[in-house]
Amino acid sequence: MDARDELVSLAEELERNGGQKEEIAAAQCLLAALSRGHQMEPVREARVRVRLGKLLLRNTENVLLAKGCFDRAHVLIARKEEEVDLRREAWSGIASCYHVMGNLKQEKQALRKGGEESGGTNQKEWNAYFKVRLADALNMEGKFEESMGELEAMVEVSGEAKGMDLAAYKLHVALASSNFTRLQEKLRECDALLESVKARNESIPAHCMVYFLFMKLLTNQQLGNNLQVQALSEEISSFFPLQDDMWGRSWIPSAWIEEGVDLVKIVHRSMCGELRQAVELAKSSLARVDSQLSMLGIGPKTKQSHLSNMTVWSGRLWLVLQFNIIQAMCLAQMTLSDLPEAHLSLAALEGMIHRYPVLLLDFKCRLHILSGLLHHSCMEYTEAIQRFQNARSCLEGASLLNASVLLEALSILCKDGENACAQVLDLLQTMRKTSSEKEEQTKVIEIIVESITFANQGEHAEAKSLLNKGLKLAHTKLMNQQITAQVLNLLAMVSAAKDANVSNIPMLQSASTLSRNLNDLPMHLQTLHLMKQVWEREKNEAKFMECCSLIDKHTLLLQDKVAQVKQQRQIQKAA
Repeated sequence: MDARDELVSLAEELERNGGQKEEIAAAQCLLAALSRGHQMEPVREARVRVRLGKLLLRNTENVLLAKGCFDRAHVLIARKEEEVDLRREAWSGIASCYHVMGNLKQEKQALRKGGEESGGTNQKEWNAYFKVRLADALNMEGKFEESMGELEAMVEVSGEAKGMDLAAYKLHVALASSNFTRLQEKLRECDALLESVKARNESIPAHCMVYFLFMKLLTNQQLGNNLQVQALSEEISSFFPLQDDMWGRSWIPSAWIEEGVDLVKIVHRSMCGELRQAVELAKSSLARVDSQLSMLGIGPKTKQSHLSNMTVWSGRLWLVLQFNIIQAMCLAQMTLSDLPEAHLSLAALEGMIHRYPVLLLDFKCRLHILSGLLHHSCMEYTEAIQRFQNARSCLEGASLLNASVLLEALSILCKDGENACAQVLDLLQTMRKTSSEKEEQTKVIEIIVESITFANQGEHAEAKSLLNKGLKLAHTKLMNQQITAQVLNLLAMVSAAKDANVSNIPMLQSASTLSRNLNDLPMHLQTLHLMKQVWEREKNEAKFMECCSLIDKHTLLLQDKVAQVKQQRQIQKAA
């Protein structure tokens, strides 16, 4: 055995010990073996270079050296048909290097090259591996149809656990795309697969079952199936706490799933009007997520370029969860009219996008929408319209297209009133041409926009018919108190315009109770203005004066919050 053989053998022994220090030492041994005077036999050298590339990618920030190892390995065996599996490993390594470098175009090209290799052992598993990674890259770019196409084109995978992982990932892509027909189709496939597994008494690893149930949970939440959301939350929670040996080997940590379930609870509580509790739950969840990120060496000032190659993969998992929790908290703060706090949350999200432009590429659309919502809450409608338009231009096939159009329409109506009807109807028509898929909440917002437009045009009967449908969706299915209050306000306004003798006080009192409990100042002010008109018409001076006093009080409070946000923006701009 020559010196090179000894160095390669020592590297193998160090790798088996598994620690990071040992792996770095193993990489040094392999580098020394390759730097010896005589050339190795090509296949042997290629194997050493692939191993070295993997070690460098996992344990150092020298991604260019790692890529050089994979590139050279591929050149050495490019024409050797019998080494197809080794070539696949090289392509996988090259793709991983491009992923770390943030070059999605080259990453996709390497993954496609790897997937085109045929023959060798475990071809089905390799095919599945490259397809799933390519689907993930396409998903990050917002190319959801192409992503789903890669998953659908996969050859049949072996094993129930892998089948459930694949089914859950298809749900993930369908969720991102907001293709609700496909989402329901994939949910049915998941249900059928789960029933099949239960019927055969198959043993499924805990991590696989929990991830599968978690994706079902997110899907049912998106579809507005609140009873299923509650049942699935309880079923997933029953798995915890879990010891590491019970969790099994998984790319998703059990702690991530636990915090993911908390995220669902935050959103659910917000919809049910428990906004303060939602914000507190979000803050406690964020503290735990920060702790997980800290263990990966990721802090508030860390940038994507600072991440070690080893932490890019697990880091993105936690960063995506952190973004979603802050987003849910920001929305709850806006509803509570805690506008300065909402602005701070929004600034935190802007900072994340700035620091991780590739890892969070597919979140820019959401950031524009959140910014638009805050401008709308501050009655800055021109700026809100611009943000909603930006949301549609930042992502191919943006899943939030419908939401951005409808929110822009609402801002236009608030800005221009009756003069905006034609423009809003054009927006709605364009949206319907490009997308017929809508979640339940989007359907209600569309009803609100269209009913306001009808009312502005004097078509009160049509507006009232639409709002009755909207009330049923908002109150019974979504159980969303904020949207319910909005619909009740509009119903009261439309009913009074249609027939002055109809008493709309009960509806306005219900809307007032909801908006007051939510601490939603803009909504409550809208209700108070409507009630003021009723008391003025009925010549109830005491109630009229009480409304005027409350309007003055809440207007000053809202103006103070808006002023604080503007001051924060100036400080942020100066910094």
